Amino acid sequence: MIKNWRWFISKTLRETLEDRKQILKMLDAQRDLLGPEQIETLETAIADLDQACQGPVEKEPLLAAREAALQTADGILIPYPDAKYRDWIEMFLVVAALVLAFRTFFFQPFKIPTGSMQPTLFGITHVNLIDAENQPVPGKGGRIVEWFRGGTWYHLKAEGNWRLRSVSSPTTAKLTRPYGSIKLTFEDVDNPSSGDIVRKVWYTWFDNPPYVMDHLNQSGIRPLIRMPDVNAGPNMITKDEFAAGEDVFKFQVRTGDHLFVNRITYNFRHPKPGDISVFKIKYDDVTVKSPQVPSNDTFYIKRLVAMGGSNVTIGPDRHLIINGKRVDSSHPGFEFIYSHPKLTDGTPVDTKAINSEFSGHQPPEIISEDLNLTQSNNPWKVPAEHCVMLGDNTASSLDSRYWGAIPKRNIIGISSFVYWPPLSSRFGWSHR
Repeated sequence: MIKNWRWFISKTLRETLEDRKQILKMLDAQRDLLGPEQIETLETAIADLDQACQGPVEKEPLLAAREAALQTADGILIPYPDAKYRDWIEMFLVVAALVLAFRTFFFQPFKIPTGSMQPTLFGITHVNLIDAENQPVPGKGGRIVEWFRGGTWYHLKAEGNWRLRSVSSPTTAKLTRPYGSIKLTFEDVDNPSSGDIVRKVWYTWFDNPPYVMDHLNQSGIRPLIRMPDVNAGPNMITKDEFAAGEDVFKFQVRTGDHLFVNRITYNFRHPKPGDISVFKIKYDDVTVKSPQVPSNDTFYIKRLVAMGGSNVTIGPDRHLIINGKRVDSSHPGFEFIYSHPKLTDGTPVDTKAINSEFSGHQPPEIISEDLNLTQSNNPWKVPAEHCVMLGDNTASSLDSRYWGAIPKRNIIGISSFVYWPPLSSRFGWSHR
């Protein structure tokens, strides 16, 4: 009806057409509430407004026609209560629907919780630097840079001769309560009657918090800062007395990579060996039942290494043998996996994989004769319509070596784009 160039050059015309759009929208919504004469009157006013919008844009006649249409609409249409808020709610619902559709059918955010895919993709890790004198705690600017690299620093230095008396449980930082803290209480060894010395460790929802998730723990988290103990699990405090100027703790928590899972690709092709895929499993899904299998739906990210019908073995050199053929770095998707050191005769320096390095696939202890990956003369047969998924960091990975193959239908998508941390070497499109 209106030529595009006229819409661009006239603000009055743009505002008039927007009002016309809103009148038609409300008329369509209220047709069952209005009488035939009211509908006809309003449609006539809209036709007159359309006529005024034709031809050269004359501001005064256009404003008069617009005002007449609005007055007619005000006299006939039933006003919505809190119309402004209705528009905001409508916009919010549309955006929410688009986001949900985007997550469901296109790209879904995923955070890597463990280090099983290192060094291809990093999970949440913590590094105790209490003895690293050559790695000083950075200043405020340096900490900001480290934060964009995915690391959060935690450091506390004793200001006198202190004895640690208690450490509170960490409060969980979340969207509804973005700040969390841990309170440490000390006493002054030189002057015990001077009262408690209290220091707090603060962190936000945007930081990597000084605790790790532990679903076996009643509280759901396991603090990295607590009273010295001999319990299993990392503790950044190893003693309770500190000299003046001594570090109480000094460590860094590094975030797991945040990435988008591409849910489109597998609609056009089947998964294939070498893909880094996200999938879900539970106890009923896997081919070998073992204590390492979660009872409820759990999401993992691993590298797909073999398809249904394949015969799989892990050789003494930590290379996969698929259908009698040794897999090496010349195979697509395995270019970096087999870059571990070798002697001149091709034998690995160590028979065990090295944690967090590209060092091949380490066979696990035999937990079931149905899943023995070390028998070259009797390779493991992958069931039809199933896949074998292994972490790149098999020195620290729970994968198909422990629970067998997973149904191919459980694969959700392929690793696509690492969007956080932005200053890491892994930022950008994922390696296959």
